[in-house]
Amino acid sequence: MENINKFISQLSQALPPVIARAHVAELTGGLVSRKTLANEDSLGKGPKDRVRYGQKIAYRREDFIEWLRAKMTSAQNTQHFKNILPKVAKPKTTTSMFRPKI
Repeated sequence: MENINKFISQLSQALPPVIARAHVAELTGGLVSRKTLANEDSLGKGPKDRVRYGQKIAYRREDFIEWLRAKMTSAQNTQHFKNILPKVAKPKTTTSMFRPKI
């Protein structure tokens, strides 16, 4: 979590006040693509507010950072739980149960 906070802090200082969706990949070093944001927006899971100007979409820096922090924290927790939870073994099936008797 400390790494995420440090990364977010550095990113928020480097980002402009308004971020065009078309330039998100450049501004985040390829971490987030414009297609990811378009998909998240269409599902209602994107940054809180967006501005539309013709065909272009933009986000306020604070809204984008808040969304990115939530996504990164969620991804980190998911990975963390995958490593902690024991793997459930699949039950072994014996083929003799399914062979016809001759």
